[in-house]
Amino acid sequence: MHDIRHATTASTVVSQVISWKDGIYPGGVTLASYDDGEAERLFAELKRATGSCHTYKGDGWTGAYTSTMKTQKPPEAGDEAVQFREYSTVDAGKRDELSIVVRTGSVIATYVSLEIGRTPTFPTGPISKQSERIRDAQDK
Repeated sequence: MHDIRHATTASTVVSQVISWKDGIYPGGVTLASYDDGEAERLFAELKRATGSCHTYKGDGWTGAYTSTMKTQKPPEAGDEAVQFREYSTVDAGKRDELSIVVRTGSVIATYVSLEIGRTPTFPTGPISKQSERIRDAQDK
C-alpha cells in the first residue's frame, strides 16, 4: 500500500507540498505516471489492500507505531478512486491521515492531509478538476 501511495515504481513522479491555512501539518499531492497497464494493475492491488488491511505496525521518526485504517467513500474522480484514513496515537495526540488516491488512465494521483488532534480534510473540487486535466493531457 505504501509503495503504491508513494509511487516507488512509477516512471515519472511529481510531488507538491500543500500548506493549509490554520493547518498544523502540510498535506501534499503526488502525481505518478506508469507504463501501459501498470497503473491499473497497481490500483487493483491498492483496492485489495485497503479492503483487507485494518491494522499494521511500522517504524517512524519517533519510533514504533501501530496504525488502524478505515476506508471511506471516495470522491467521483478519474477512472477509479479510493479514500481511507490511517489513525495512530503519538505523544502529541491522535494522528489522523486522510488519503485519496485516484487513477486516471496511466496516472495515479495521491492526495494526503495530516492532522494531530483534529480531523483532516481535502477539498474534492481540485481533485476532480485535476483528474479532468490529466485525462485531457493523455488524450492528446
